[in-house]
Amino acid sequence: MEAKAVAKYIGLSPRKTRIPVDIVRGMDVTNALNVLKYMQKGAALQVMKVVESAFANATNNYKMNSSSLYISEIKVDNGPTQRRIYFKGKGGYRFLKKPTAHITVIVSDLISEDRSDVKSKLKVRTSLIKKGKNISSEDKNKKVVKVEETLTKDGKSE
Repeated sequence: MEAKAVAKYIGLSPRKTRIPVDIVRGMDVTNALNVLKYMQKGAALQVMKVVESAFANATNNYKMNSSSLYISEIKVDNGPTQRRIYFKGKGGYRFLKKPTAHITVIVSDLISEDRSDVKSKLKVRTSLIKKGKNISSEDKNKKVVKVEETLTKDGKSE
């Protein structure tokens, strides 16, 4: 079962709003709210409000179990761009563009659906977040060794 929340015409750039959205995608709702609460991005507050709204819709309207909710889909779309004029020297003017964004959050229940693949993806994602995306020096050495082995097998390197 799914619950949905949408926030439209938010006065933030969609490009800047996608930064916290990409971090939160696929997480449990409680973990996502904790991450967004302490994130130092301006868009994190707006994303947190939409996630809280989807969480409230799921628990109150659809009577879903709050402990098994995760963010199955979250996206940011472009809204209309407001144009303002500001005047320059010598009688000229320029346009000031104020972008807007639409944030959509869909929250699903792990228990109601058979989603073992989603559970495994969540485990992999949380392990990647804990480890970080940096490649250790050992992994770099292994890649170099593999490249050297392929060159020697071809016979081109000797």
